[in-house]
Amino acid sequence: MVIFYKGAMRTEAGAEVAVSWAETDFGVTVLVSGSDELVHDLKSEQITDVEPVTTLDLPGLDREGVEVITDNILKGGYLGMPGVKGKGEAVLFILVNEAIHELAEIARDENEN
Repeated sequence: MVIFYKGAMRTEAGAEVAVSWAETDFGVTVLVSGSDELVHDLKSEQITDVEPVTTLDLPGLDREGVEVITDNILKGGYLGMPGVKGKGEAVLFILVNEAIHELAEIARDENEN
């Protein structure tokens, strides 16, 4: 089970920044707005605003599989898209469509070469 959130956190310097994160059985994965790097540490006292976005049930996946999906959802900005809040299937549908589109582009590039 993966629970996705959006919100805000206070940095050590006292600034408030937008943040999105995923909580799984394996831990927390966090993306701070403006960064491309995912971190795996989020202290509850840093959180100043929390908005649950959606929950995904990913049965049968190991840690690596869960991390790949959550990392791509966070980095892809899918949590901010319209119609996603509260609809876990919508996030996976968007992610699958994105992957199909990327594969089609790769196949097209290979055919041109």
